[in-house]
Amino acid sequence: MKEQILTILSSRANSAMHNERGDLIRKEIASPVRPSLTDRNDKLLSLTSRPFHPKLGIEGDIFMAELGQIEISKRNVSKPYGILEAKPKPLTPERAEVEGRWERDYLRGRKLSSLPFDEQQTVRAAIKAGAVPVPVGGAEEGWPEGDPLINITDESLQRQFGIRARDIIGEIRAREPRLNREEYIILYGEIQRSIPSSDTTLEQRAQFNFQKRDLLGIISGEVKRVLRQGRERGETGIKAIEFVAKIKNPDQDKDVYDVIDETIDNENANDQSYGEFIEATVERLMADKVDSNTIEYLLEYSTERILKRADVSPKGPYPQFGFYENINLDSIIAMSRIYDHSLHRTEGAEGTSFKYLSDLRERRHIMHELFRNMKDRRTYVSYITQNLRKEGLAFVEKQIAGVADSQIIYEKFLGSALSLKRGWLTSDDIEGVDRDVEGFMTRNAAQFSKEIKDENGNVIDSRPLRPWELKRAAIVGKSLNAAMQRRLVYTVMGDVPTHDITTLLDSVDSEELARILAPMKLITERFLGIDTNTRKIFIEEVLRKTKELAKARDQTFGYESTDKNGNRITQGLYGKRENSWAILDTGITDPKSNGWRGVKIFLDQKDYRTETLDSKALSIWYYLDRIKGEERDAIEGVLKSRYPNKNQREIDNIIASPEYDDRLTAKFNYRVRDVIQKQRLFLGPLLQMGNLNEGNKRMVWEKVSELLPSRIAAFFPEETLDIVRRAYNLPQGKRDQVLGAWDRFKTKLFLAESKRVADDAENIKGKTWGEIGALKNLSDYYQDAGIGQPPMGLGEQDPEIRIIRELTELGKEKAPELAKIKFPYTPFLDDVPKTDWENIEDFSYDRILVRDHSDFQEGYNEIIGLMGKPITSPQQVIEAFAKASLKIQGPLGLKASTGGAQGVMEKYIDAYLSMAREFDLAKYLGPLMKLVRIPKSEMEVGNLQANIAINEVFTAQVLDGLAQQDVISDDPAEKDKNGLTQTMRMKKENKADMKWKLYYWIRLIAMLLGPIAAFEIARTLLPREAAEQVLAGF
Repeated sequence: MKEQILTILSSRANSAMHNERGDLIRKEIASPVRPSLTDRNDKLLSLTSRPFHPKLGIEGDIFMAELGQIEISKRNVSKPYGILEAKPKPLTPERAEVEGRWERDYLRGRKLSSLPFDEQQTVRAAIKAGAVPVPVGGAEEGWPEGDPLINITDESLQRQFGIRARDIIGEIRAREPRLNREEYIILYGEIQRSIPSSDTTLEQRAQFNFQKRDLLGIISGEVKRVLRQGRERGETGIKAIEFVAKIKNPDQDKDVYDVIDETIDNENANDQSYGEFIEATVERLMADKVDSNTIEYLLEYSTERILKRADVSPKGPYPQFGFYENINLDSIIAMSRIYDHSLHRTEGAEGTSFKYLSDLRERRHIMHELFRNMKDRRTYVSYITQNLRKEGLAFVEKQIAGVADSQIIYEKFLGSALSLKRGWLTSDDIEGVDRDVEGFMTRNAAQFSKEIKDENGNVIDSRPLRPWELKRAAIVGKSLNAAMQRRLVYTVMGDVPTHDITTLLDSVDSEELARILAPMKLITERFLGIDTNTRKIFIEEVLRKTKELAKARDQTFGYESTDKNGNRITQGLYGKRENSWAILDTGITDPKSNGWRGVKIFLDQKDYRTETLDSKALSIWYYLDRIKGEERDAIEGVLKSRYPNKNQREIDNIIASPEYDDRLTAKFNYRVRDVIQKQRLFLGPLLQMGNLNEGNKRMVWEKVSELLPSRIAAFFPEETLDIVRRAYNLPQGKRDQVLGAWDRFKTKLFLAESKRVADDAENIKGKTWGEIGALKNLSDYYQDAGIGQPPMGLGEQDPEIRIIRELTELGKEKAPELAKIKFPYTPFLDDVPKTDWENIEDFSYDRILVRDHSDFQEGYNEIIGLMGKPITSPQQVIEAFAKASLKIQGPLGLKASTGGAQGVMEKYIDAYLSMAREFDLAKYLGPLMKLVRIPKSEMEVGNLQANIAINEVFTAQVLDGLAQQDVISDDPAEKDKNGLTQTMRMKKENKADMKWKLYYWIRLIAMLLGPIAAFEIARTLLPREAAEQVLAGF
């Protein structure tokens, strides 16, 4: 509605200038009531001077933005109705008629969800209020009776706003006398500052804002009419003629972009004539048939000249653009529509200037507000789900020039910052990365380009980004990087800074979101880990079990290294502790690492269908999926012929068994190994494909070592600094000198790698491997990046070339270990040309960005509560774990075999049982130990009053209770290689299986009847050695 209402209503009073719209204007604003506008003493009018402050996500009113800005609701939107989603109940005939009118006269085949959020809100409010749209076109001369868009029927709204509205409409409709420009500006401010009264409902507030926008549009149109009729138009026309001459014949030392930038920069975007000047210039350029790229560049920069005022204060509220700034934005964007029509483009379609500039105006605002509200999750969620959506993310990352490039650069600088930082990244560190990214893009402007298209949208060339485009790319890229939580990923991968209590207690960047992303580190290890002995032990037990489970799957959380004393240790990547990685094994991911969905947005892109199967081009995603399907079908066929009497479920269970699963994995990886070897882009997401075995992952890591050695440097900081020291022949112990040398060189390496990614993306795009020619090696970009150049320039012996060579060798040496490391998030994204958000459905989008995190938060809150206060009865523990599992299985699924909640929960259950299990001595002397106040379990070490020391039978009962609620699995179809279900294995590991329960009863008999009786019973039931072991304590 924003598009139609603003465009139509702002032109209502321009019938003399736009005769073709006259009928429609008169039809829309007609009203039988014509009160005088001069009566400014109406006591019923209640307008305040409170400014507009756009906020979202907190209970409260809906406020109206300035003309052309979006409206932000401060409360969550209820479920849509009628034409929005499936109807929960049949509609009334009246409601059906209203919705039908909106579908026919306004949406006209469009989905409501495709409209900007504030436009959706306005349509919803209008439908609920029973208002119908005015159909476009076809109006007859004369004023129709009534005005459905302006009619105000609610009594409270009439008191506050209705009479004033009719005053304005009546006066403008009367034609004479007209207000002058200054009076309109005063009136505009008066209406703009108005807010709904406190006693209005949500629907009434929406209707109020609907009304308010109409009035502002009317006034805007009147001011445009006044300007067009004034002398300013003549002066503007002369300036436009001179400007066009410069564009067509720029000075020798300038190009057309220099001319446009300089001219626009010297204009006052808040001046009443700015928009008219741009309009007049575009009209003359169109008349002179100047190329479309020049016209579109002028339209975009003249728009951005106004919008970029918000960039001065990224953390401040989005600025309230002045009256003329809004008028000028409207004029420029309206001119872009006329320009599109001149090229016979479909109005509002993708690729049109009008569509692009309209989206740019709205989404620049959204990205600004999103960034400054990252600290509040509710606001973040509201902007992501209600305002931005996947279409907005796709626009920001793929259509705003340079933003996709900025995400690659962010990955490099964030990884480097983490590797060189003790502890985790602070807010100051993140701000330093922001400056590094912007500085890098500005210094290497020639690296970043924008496609030049002809009038039909075909790419014909490219040009380097202009300085203002680079600045915008860095700023919008910063907001996008924050929104996708990648900066949080690098923050939480750091060590908990226990060495610095100030840093430990200070909030990290976007603390609330970070706690959801890494709850076990940001809450338990950070705060509970420095608390009582009991809680420390609990965390240690969780880490022990986490590493034990990973080892059983031949996975690790680090690589083999040595400490300062020469002792062998497992070292985490980025120079962090192994435990810092292990504690992140929660299943929680950032949006770009979200299971198969997080992989699909990278590996299933229509522009990169490089694989061929059955003469059909496929993305690597679908190729791998097809090959796995074929291999599974082959195994299923063999099994069905071998076991003709088994049903499908039984066949599926056989295939899922460890034996056949290993067989399927081996066959799949054998078939895809050549395809994996060819990959050069999206290597980080590729490593997240769960079906790749260690051999294929090792090949990928070897390719990373060749193409992205800076990532190897980030993973292994100490080894890298040693390489740098030796390359420059620096003395031992001079760490600052080594860090300085590396810091000066790494940006050159970043540049070479970025050039390689950009060229590969361009050369691979739209082709299969059979059509792709020879691709360049990283060394082909050394010269352009200034690597190995004077003053040294020693060829292969040059220190910079030597560093790259040794980093590559280091990466290949570590590739087998990297292939085994379990990454909590996508390992890196600095070889990703773009992200295809269009590849996922709306439901998946909501899951990735909101619902999964909400479920994780609720689930882990139960576990954290248990860890924060582990002195809890076993029955309460069962209930807590059941609640946690129910939430966690929402994002991850249930089964442990597929990485579901049953696998995640095991380490926490095991940690609790380890702490609650009674000590061996307590098995015999428990009552006495309680009497003399000696702890009987780890749980009681921190609190003797906990009184929790469970025996073998009780442990078995806890595990049985958890299995009954599917917290752990006891499905016979999911037995491991030893023939044990998860429940059976956990009982065995926790000394609660049948053997240990028998030991318990024999021990009890010994305590009641004496050791001889117990020995005789044990000898009867057990082998002699086992019986002696049971009675060894007596």
